[in-house]
Amino acid sequence: MNSILIVGNHSCSNRGDAAILRGLIDYLDGSFPNSNVDFMSRYVDGAKWFFDKKVINDPLAEAKKNNVGIKGKFINFVVREFVLPLFVAKKIKNEKFLPNAYGNFLKLISDYDLVIQVGGSFFVDLYGSGQFEAAAICINSGKPIVMLGHSVGPFYTKGADKIARAIFEGCDGLVLRERLSEKVLFDIGLSRECFINGGDTAWLIDPDKYIKSDNTILFKDMLSRPCVAITARELSPFNERLGITQPEYEIKMANLCKTLIDEGYNVIAASTCTGLDSYHKDDRMVGLRIGGLVNQPDHYMTVMDELTDIQLGQLLAKCKLTIGTRLHSAILSMRFGTPAFAIFYEHKSLGVLEQMGLKEYSVKIHDMDSEAFKEQVINKLVNIDNERKEMLLKVEEEVGRCKNALDSTLKPFLK
Repeated sequence: MNSILIVGNHSCSNRGDAAILRGLIDYLDGSFPNSNVDFMSRYVDGAKWFFDKKVINDPLAEAKKNNVGIKGKFINFVVREFVLPLFVAKKIKNEKFLPNAYGNFLKLISDYDLVIQVGGSFFVDLYGSGQFEAAAICINSGKPIVMLGHSVGPFYTKGADKIARAIFEGCDGLVLRERLSEKVLFDIGLSRECFINGGDTAWLIDPDKYIKSDNTILFKDMLSRPCVAITARELSPFNERLGITQPEYEIKMANLCKTLIDEGYNVIAASTCTGLDSYHKDDRMVGLRIGGLVNQPDHYMTVMDELTDIQLGQLLAKCKLTIGTRLHSAILSMRFGTPAFAIFYEHKSLGVLEQMGLKEYSVKIHDMDSEAFKEQVINKLVNIDNERKEMLLKVEEEVGRCKNALDSTLKPFLK
């Protein structure tokens, strides 16, 4: 029996995080049935609502959370800016100079044959170097660790590129989910031998595996007309780098929604992030503000219910089209059979769609209320049945690409 620990899950209250975790678990359960799979999360209670696997509290994140006050903030600063870079560079040999949480994490992973850092866009300078701690401990202790389904970079802040290079060179496998991240890796000095191309593990969710929930009652008034789903978010911490404010973004989304309503569609604002289990992001609030700007309650609604990632996919399946700021709302939509546009604010969204041959389904955040994009959306809706057929073929290709990459990466470690 192989024993596998999945790390890197921030919170399943982010349904994107839940989807990439679910796809990976479904794949492992199906491809390596002689494996026991546990996972780690920073929000354990919420994660248990989504999965029946063993959920372990993340000791590295817990330590940071417990470091409160001026002293605690100073400790976190010293670890982030000095201890971690030296540890990654293997210049700290004595454990007494390391945080206790590092030792706790090391004891925890000793019971597992393999550690998998689940994908997403965690490895980016704006999220901080702490995202590399788990991998650094595994690498320095000789515990096998592979990274599956990742977008990486950019690494503009001081020292971030050096840490990233050391970690990606030292891990036992890195699978990218899109090809635009290749340039980031080349820019920090990595060679092609350090990674392979794959896909986002959320593609590995099998919609037919899950019982269909009848959420029609919740949205019956909206379903009186054909529906388009949207997802929105707080842009921070990307807003300054994007050069667009939160109010400007919400006005653009509201203008797009008004056009859709004028064309005969109702708009459902779904959420991939809610405040479940005290999670700090709640897209419903953004949806409500956009609804206030649209000011047509008979034709626009914000979903306030707590839906799992699967239930969210099943809701999007009832819509004609999804226009998602959150990448995984677009992935879930397509996996459950509904074409989707992705509004890109990081290279990850453009990269995923470009890899699938669906680049025309990506739009820059600044252009989302342009006349050209509105016309493009309406044209897709007019021909939506043909669009859906072509999309389903592209999705199956992406599922195959992702499975093949995971097979080649994991088979050396698992029976």
